[in-house]
Amino acid sequence: MAISTLVQRTTFIFLFFPSVFLGQTLLRGTVVDSTTGDPLIGVNIVVQGTSLGAATDIDGQFRVAYLPARLVIIKASCVGYESKLTEVDFSKNKEIQIDIHMRPSVIQGEEVIVTAQMHGQIAAMNQQITSNTIINVVSEEKIKELPDANAAEAIGRLPGVAIVRNGGEASEVVLRGLSSKYSNITVDGVKIPATDADTRDVDLSTMSQGSLAGIELYKTLTPDQDADAIAGTINLVTRKAPTERELRFDLMGDYNNLMNSAKQYDFQVRYGERFFNNVLGIQLQGNLESKIRSKENISYDYLDKQSNSYIAQYPNDAHFDYYMLGSFTSTFTDEQRTRQGIQGIIDLNTPDSGSIKFEGMYSGTGRNITTNSRVYVGADPSSYWDYNYDYKELRISTTNASLQGKNYFGGFELNWCASYARSATDNPYDFALKFTEPGGGKGVVVSGGGDQNLPPVDVKTQLIDHAVNNFVAAACSTGVYTKQNNADQEKTAYLNVTKEYTLGNIFSGELKFGGKYKEKNRWMTDVVDDDNNYLHGYASYPSGIDTTALLSSRFASYYNSTIATNLNYFIDTPPGTRNLMGTYPFSPLINVDALKQWYSLFQNANSKGNPEFISSAAGAITDYNVTERVSSAYLMNTFNFGQFSSFIAGVRVEQESNDYIAKYSTGALGLIGIAVSTSSPLLDSTAHFTQTIWLPNLQWILRPTDFLNVRLAAYKAIARPDYNLRLPQFYDQSQSGNQILLTSGNQNLKDMEAWNFEANTQIFGGSIGLISVSVFEKKIDNFIHVTDKLQLDKNIYDSLSRVYNLVPTNPAIVSLIHQSNTMLVVLPYNDNLPTYVWGIEFEHQVNFNFLPGLLKNISLSYNASLTRSLTHIFVSKTITYVTLDSSYNKLTKKWTYSNTQNYIKTYEVDEHDSEGQPKLYGNAALGY
Repeated sequence: MAISTLVQRTTFIFLFFPSVFLGQTLLRGTVVDSTTGDPLIGVNIVVQGTSLGAATDIDGQFRVAYLPARLVIIKASCVGYESKLTEVDFSKNKEIQIDIHMRPSVIQGEEVIVTAQMHGQIAAMNQQITSNTIINVVSEEKIKELPDANAAEAIGRLPGVAIVRNGGEASEVVLRGLSSKYSNITVDGVKIPATDADTRDVDLSTMSQGSLAGIELYKTLTPDQDADAIAGTINLVTRKAPTERELRFDLMGDYNNLMNSAKQYDFQVRYGERFFNNVLGIQLQGNLESKIRSKENISYDYLDKQSNSYIAQYPNDAHFDYYMLGSFTSTFTDEQRTRQGIQGIIDLNTPDSGSIKFEGMYSGTGRNITTNSRVYVGADPSSYWDYNYDYKELRISTTNASLQGKNYFGGFELNWCASYARSATDNPYDFALKFTEPGGGKGVVVSGGGDQNLPPVDVKTQLIDHAVNNFVAAACSTGVYTKQNNADQEKTAYLNVTKEYTLGNIFSGELKFGGKYKEKNRWMTDVVDDDNNYLHGYASYPSGIDTTALLSSRFASYYNSTIATNLNYFIDTPPGTRNLMGTYPFSPLINVDALKQWYSLFQNANSKGNPEFISSAAGAITDYNVTERVSSAYLMNTFNFGQFSSFIAGVRVEQESNDYIAKYSTGALGLIGIAVSTSSPLLDSTAHFTQTIWLPNLQWILRPTDFLNVRLAAYKAIARPDYNLRLPQFYDQSQSGNQILLTSGNQNLKDMEAWNFEANTQIFGGSIGLISVSVFEKKIDNFIHVTDKLQLDKNIYDSLSRVYNLVPTNPAIVSLIHQSNTMLVVLPYNDNLPTYVWGIEFEHQVNFNFLPGLLKNISLSYNASLTRSLTHIFVSKTITYVTLDSSYNKLTKKWTYSNTQNYIKTYEVDEHDSEGQPKLYGNAALGY
């Protein structure tokens, strides 16, 4: 009812103005730095005495329509430059082109030369000041001059942004305490599909920051933007080809101290040029990178000998006789990361003062990761030791191709686009081996050689010496081969139509409407093969092996043998070693070629009908295919009251129609050997989901002075579930204690809906730069959680299902729950209580060009963010209560009392911070 009324009233306002559309006059122009000729971004262009104006774009260009047919004065102003007044006479001409040259601010009579970094910071400040929405910007110059490893790290310099690291470099961004899956990542407005196997996360480490002309972070959305961005939208910006030919090569290298290697490089090349009197532009660029992302780490805990329970840390004031090492794990990860990218842009300036741009971009990242890990289970010499090794290859790529344009026809501005985007994550090779060494230590002799009779040492400093290090006796206990592929491709088309209008000299506005259709197809295939024979030798030669290759390999003695394959086969002589963190000796390092050779020899081996590797249902059960279709339309109006105030009102509607294909099992999953199998076939299951959501949007910008802006916003946004949460997938698996673990999707999941409220204040000027403070709150309904093995009693299933929409209504799942007295469930559900996220952000950017001498070249930016949240997690809780039993003895004439403990399972909602949310974080950069 409220939304319907809002739409009716807004539509009435929009349609009230058809009689005021005047004959069009047009002012176009470019603003440049008078000393360097560089285009200036975010310059505020005002037609004095009217409400008309504009801001220069990334190419320094602006456009103002519907000017009065008389002499007008144009004022150009921005932080860091002197304001410029220009007279333009429209009494005889309907369309005029001007170029405005602005001088940097002069301090104490001394001319200021704007350096590259200062130019970039000025551009970023002025974009934030002149924007109709709340936005933060990273300039091209800042991207080039600061030592960020990729685009994610460059974004991490903005207020309200925290980053998630993988292999030592940033891979994902967390906006305002909300996971990266709640943000949209786009390139020139074209969305980058998710790269994660199940979630909507985008791995930004694939994107080289050198290919970008800037980064825009939209903290608030307008109706013309996709609504599935509760946290915000990050737009990676590219520019048109430069006016003058540009050919640039950059080559960098550095030394990695951990690996004592200089095999790291970063090579980038860029070419750009315009032809045919500036009509056609061509721009090409590419990058090749190689980085070492290796690491060393340890983890451990202690065991209380008296209670036989683990404790968090070793008590400094306790005698070691009462505490012993519970477990100690040392890990060395050798990782090499490569990245490649290529981008091509062709842009055409059209006769209508518009442009058409074709853009193609590919970015790819490859990781080869070798993990060497030793697990010491207890300081007791009789304990066993595990050796874990894993070699994997990981490839992530994103491809974007788009044809888009901005054109003008009949007084309307048309923004249109057709695009195709694809992200793929390919894990073609992941082979893990585990070897277990029998217990031994001082005074214990183990056959097969190795170090013996080791002296006792301080367990807190030299834990490695408690192992026997008998590599011949360390037999292989597990071998698992995995490969996974997931791809996400999205086709999109949209059209935005804008009509500007005026009401005299004081009022002006912009009516905008449009539509968008996008179709996404996403799939995932997962293969898990478990070694069925623990790498043990065969009494007779197995089939499926190249005899010649085997006999010429290091595994030749495996032929026609009954011996167990041990660690000695897979290491060098002498064994590779490392001194982790300069304290913990580590040996042996795996020979990766040996690991790969063994799998290539035995992957198809078969002995008497028993294959060496058997397919595990744990992989096949997770395969899925999802098709999402989203149709959207919007209507919005921007109304300007002089230069004092702007009011934006609009509404967006999005309708999704999705199809899901997944696997389910009607029988329980169980272990055969070490592989997961099912007692019945894996069957295809399908589901369909539709939902329509209306999203109102109100924003107000106040400019009471020429150095102060105040912005207020209230709008609604959404977040769709991760791809695996709505799947018609379920299976149950036996657990210890006769419990059943049920894992399932939930086809009843609703989209999350969030009301966003924000207030932003900006104070700016030549000497203070830009000071910005934002306060925000998000009220999120239908927040999606996943239960963590929730213990569900069949007797309360019905009530939970009604109240929390916790369990899907699939009859097979209901039957499983009703057949079990105790069921552990892993299920997604919508929280029936709202989740709140709120916080405050502070940012200051300033150039010290008012200081004397060399100090005037300093630029500074710093920010701080405080974020809090409140969400609710559904948990099971066991309550113990005591009943008092009594009986009367007629012979003694006395009462006898006895206490009996009883247990009851109940459920409650706990209040928590949002998962993985940072609390207080900030960033600072000092440039010269």
